[in-house]
Amino acid sequence: MSIVIPDSSWYRSKSAETDAPFACPYANVHKCPRYYASIYMLGEIKMITSINDDKKEALNALWADSGLQPVITEEDTGVSGAEGDWRSFSNFCPEVSFIYFRYYANYLGRYADEIDSDHGHRIAEREKLPNDLNHTGFVGG
Repeated sequence: MSIVIPDSSWYRSKSAETDAPFACPYANVHKCPRYYASIYMLGEIKMITSINDDKKEALNALWADSGLQPVITEEDTGVSGAEGDWRSFSNFCPEVSFIYFRYYANYLGRYADEIDSDHGHRIAEREKLPNDLNHTGFVGG
């Protein structure tokens, strides 16, 4: 099985294969609940500037009435870990993940420990991966 590096080259090639746009036309807090949830979550953990309270209130109302929000927590956008030591980002908009992590992935997680990290580095080295996933400390999916 080949290793996929979901970077901009990969995304562009997949888009070209299917004659799809090179960027999601819904990548906007007013057009996509997953995009909004991802931006919101990054603001909540202070990785980026938070959305101001008035805009949050309006956007929460917009998406609450849409019928498009996840029903169960496992499907909701989330971040786990401690401040400054975030362990995973789940159910993220791939467009948002690309902006802040440089990978089109809906899940990013840190290696569990040094053993797993070292193993990942060895694989990347052996496979001569041009855009090694290890530089962010996260593996994607």
